[in-house]
Amino acid sequence: MKNRIQEIVDETLARMQADNALIGPSSLIPAEMLDNESPDSGKWNPIPSIVTDEDLDRLEGKIGLKLPPSFRTFLQYKHFDTLYLRDHAIWLPPHYPDHDLQRFQDRMLHGWGELILAGGYISFAAFVDIGFLCFDTNFPQENNEWKVVYIDHENLEVAHDYAENFLALLEGDEETSFRCIDKLNAYNGYPTVE
Repeated sequence: MKNRIQEIVDETLARMQADNALIGPSSLIPAEMLDNESPDSGKWNPIPSIVTDEDLDRLEGKIGLKLPPSFRTFLQYKHFDTLYLRDHAIWLPPHYPDHDLQRFQDRMLHGWGELILAGGYISFAAFVDIGFLCFDTNFPQENNEWKVVYIDHENLEVAHDYAENFLALLEGDEETSFRCIDKLNAYNGYPTVE
C-alpha cells in the first residue's frame, strides 16, 4: 500500500510538472517549497514530509478518531500546495510543512468539519465546491481503512458512498466523480447524465 500511494503521488506531481501546474500563491507557500530560481513566481516544489507518527497521533487525539493508515502514509510522504488527482472533483487542502497539520486540522475540527465530525465522519477534502469527502468511521473496517463518503453541504445528515477507502480514492479518475454526481442527481430526483 505504501509504495502504491507514493507511486500515485509521484505520478501526479510529474504530470503537474509537465503541465507547468506547480504554481500557487507565493505569499502563502512556505519558503522551503518555493522555486529558488524564481521565488516570486509562485512556482513551488514538492518536498519530503516532516510529519511524524507523533504528529499524526496528536491529530487523532484532537479529533478523537483514528486516521486510516493509508492517509497517514500519504501525509508522511510529500508536502505540496495543490495536488491535481485524476479525479478532478477532489480538492485536497495544501499540505505545507507543519507538525500541527493546521490546514487538515481546520478542515476536520472547525466550521462544517466540527458538525460532520460529530456524526462520526472525518472531513479531509472538498468535493469541488459543493460538499465534503470524509472518512466514515461509523462502520468498523479492517485496520481503520474507512470508507470514503461524500456529504453535501446542504444536507449534512446523509452520507453517500464515494470510494472503498483512501487508496481507492487516489486511484480514481474523472469518471469516479461523474458516477457520484449521477447517483446524487438520482437521489435528489434530478436527471442523470448518460
